[in-house]
Amino acid sequence: MTFTTNARGYSTENQSATIHAYAMSHGMKIVTTYQDTGKSGLDIGDRDALRRLLDDVQAGHAQ
Repeated sequence: MTFTTNARGYSTENQSATIHAYAMSHGMKIVTTYQDTGKSGLDIGDRDALRRLLDDVQAGHAQ
């Protein structure tokens, strides 16, 4: 399978690296990661980690 530069640029690995670099450069610590590997961001259906994130935020459990 061949990916375009844009597809690689938006991979979950690249997104994670960018988020970690941003957090580190701003004195932040990532304490929880929610990841739906292989799921499209265009559709929230079947995204268990996204649902857990939303539930945690609504319940006041997000740090």
